Amino acid sequence: MESHKYLVSSFLETPWLTVATTTCLILWLKSTTRRMVSISPVAQPEDLPTVEPQSTYYLNFWVLTTTFHHLHALLNSSDILKGLNYASGAAGIRKESGRQLGARISMDRQLKNHKITISRIADILGKKRAKKHVHKSLHSGVKKWLAKKYLSKCLYSVGMGSNDYINNYFLPQYHDTSKKFTTEQYAEALIKQYSQQIKKLHKYGARKVVLVGVGLIGCTPTATSAGTIGSACVDIMNLAALQFNQRLVSLVDQLNSNLTNAKFIYINSFEMGSGDPAAAGFKVSNVGCCAVNEVGQCKFDQNPCKNRSEYVFWDGFHPTEALNQITAIRSYCSAINPADTYPMDISHLAKLKFNHRVAAY
Repeated sequence: MESHKYLVSSFLETPWLTVATTTCLILWLKSTTRRMVSISPVAQPEDLPTVEPQSTYYLNFWVLTTTFHHLHALLNSSDILKGLNYASGAAGIRKESGRQLGARISMDRQLKNHKITISRIADILGKKRAKKHVHKSLHSGVKKWLAKKYLSKCLYSVGMGSNDYINNYFLPQYHDTSKKFTTEQYAEALIKQYSQQIKKLHKYGARKVVLVGVGLIGCTPTATSAGTIGSACVDIMNLAALQFNQRLVSLVDQLNSNLTNAKFIYINSFEMGSGDPAAAGFKVSNVGCCAVNEVGQCKFDQNPCKNRSEYVFWDGFHPTEALNQITAIRSYCSAINPADTYPMDISHLAKLKFNHRVAAY
């Protein structure tokens, strides 16, 4: 799984959650993200590789990424106040999405991990406040208030849905969802479940939330290599993504109408991917920079292309850093094309201020 260096990637098929302020960023990464990340030491998938924790700069925000082997130290560290990346490769809105690829952390489990994180944040902020006011301890209600106040300033970036298509609906050899649902029905089912997950995130304290749409999943090298029936891309896959995105925009409107103490925005990754790659300086868009294996990921022990900035894709699914930079800039500031974000871009969302109310979680 690649490790992204920007707040917003091209999100073609990467599941994730992120949060950020000037001191805090939290990401819920889409299904095809970079590396396995969790905040909970319980129920960890098996056989995960050990990777040293590292801090990554996200448009003036710091995000700490880690793996399960370092969770105990991380959860007791004030570094979690700087932001966290809950990304899990192949994960989706639905629990079963990506199961053919092995261990992953679905959106529901990422939310459980976040809930554990919140309790740690409450403890850390409580200790700081107690020390400042020369108290030995603070009431749990005060600590919850401190955590909610802190989280109300954070930027949450959530990109889910792609894997529910490329690693579920369009893999009938592993999943039966395409037999149970039409693409319209499946989009409805996904958004219904996603809506409950986002509302739970709001209940936990999220007030500034970025919801990233599904990109042109029918135009990835893996998708087109299977045949396009005369089109440039696999039209049925892009139609399914569009149907999901249309409902996601409606969900954003609904959330903003009903949850007035928060703001939700939509990132139109489908629109961003619809232009001519050559106009942005890319020369190769039909294959990835690296040689891929049977599941579209880079083969081990083989060198990638040297001119990677000329490639749209890194492997069979994931965009290169060069494309991610463009997507990040357009997501942060949509002045060039207002259709990139709705109803505002990330730069404006980050400046908003909201009240924080303590609720049971």
